[in-house]
Amino acid sequence: MNSALSAKYKEAYAGMLWLILQGIILESLNWVDMACVNSISADAIIALVIYNLIYNAHNVFAKGLRVIASRLYGANDRKEIASSLSATVIITLSITITITVAYLILGRWVLGLFALTAEQVELANSYILARLSGYIIFSVTSPIVRSLEAQGQIAKVTRLRSCNVLNIVLSIALLQPLGVVGVGLASALTELVELVLILAVFKPKFAKPKARNFVEVAKIGASYLPESLISPITNTVVSNLCLIYLSTEVLVISQLVNKLYDGVLSIMYATTQHAELTVGREYGAGNAQGIADEFKVFRHCYIRLLLIHIPVTMLLGWAYLSITHVTDMTFALILLFARVACEIAYYTELPARRVLYIFGNIKP
Repeated sequence: MNSALSAKYKEAYAGMLWLILQGIILESLNWVDMACVNSISADAIIALVIYNLIYNAHNVFAKGLRVIASRLYGANDRKEIASSLSATVIITLSITITITVAYLILGRWVLGLFALTAEQVELANSYILARLSGYIIFSVTSPIVRSLEAQGQIAKVTRLRSCNVLNIVLSIALLQPLGVVGVGLASALTELVELVLILAVFKPKFAKPKARNFVEVAKIGASYLPESLISPITNTVVSNLCLIYLSTEVLVISQLVNKLYDGVLSIMYATTQHAELTVGREYGAGNAQGIADEFKVFRHCYIRLLLIHIPVTMLLGWAYLSITHVTDMTFALILLFARVACEIAYYTELPARRVLYIFGNIKP
């Protein structure tokens, strides 16, 4: 392997590992929230499922912006990146405000579908209400972060996002006096701190959006809906609605395992974002050979990280499930292994899908 190619592999590993680290930071905060809420009421963790769904409803458009911005960065069109960023923030803010209002009206009714007791519904609702302000804040943060990543700022963004560990301290500090409300407020406050730091450090550029910016962001963002929103609804919400007719114990173990592995999946998913960033730049620059070379390097690194993640997931899963004191560890580990095995096809086709997003060949 020549030195130039070796440097390419090292650069790819570095970029993917920074994305993995960012994913670990963000997912560990979700796991902390889950553990804290679970310590008060195991059944109330259904609130995390609902929150993640409404979170993905706007985050798909930030993902779409990452593809657009990487292509524009390759074409050296910084002004259009700023316009696309402005359009995305307008879209995501509009969605979060709409969903927040809808939840305030229908939230308790939605939670009631999961056969929770009145007390559990109240706990779950209190947690979501406490997080809604942070939900709106993050709808601004997420597009900015995706735009910065597309412009080669992955390492710097990840280092700054490590400020999210503040959520662990705040969650522990506020858990006893405020219960699940304290856990939700800790997340909202952390998201506010993150946005302030990003604005102060990066000073992101905004520009007046054009009609085509809205159309392009909406089109690519909508293409992410099946994997980011529809799949979680069918795999998580529907399965939980079925499991409630078995037993609360099965529901809780299933939710703990699914939430854990969804976090692992999100972390591994982060590695595929590297393809969007590097291949997207070559596509924007009109470099056909560069597209082929970048994808070849990405595929090499991705396969090796994928093989490593399977034993690591089982080991860390055992450790986490032990900490959460599941009632049936054997069942939980079998369920976790089943989730890992079921995702092999997903892992296989995901890199190709990343490239198809760049080429604009995937429709909702």
